[in-house]
Amino acid sequence: MKQKQFINGDTNWFECKCGNTPASSGFYPCHPSGVIREPDGDWNGLYVCFDCGNIIDQDTLEIVAHATYAAGLFNADYFSQSEFLRR
Repeated sequence: MKQKQFINGDTNWFECKCGNTPASSGFYPCHPSGVIREPDGDWNGLYVCFDCGNIIDQDTLEIVAHATYAAGLFNADYFSQSEFLRR
């Protein structure tokens, strides 16, 4: 049986196993696959680490999965096309 892994922090401040924090590359609400999404009414409380792709449950801080390769490509493209980054 695989041992559960958890990140450091609390529900207001994450520090991923890779060293990423909200003040560096950050974490984004995501689908179970790791694709970034809006945290709307049916959001499941998962965040993806933008540095390493770990998917984290915000309530338990457990690393529940790793983003798929396709999700990583989608997320990189999302940010390269983002109006926020062109300012």
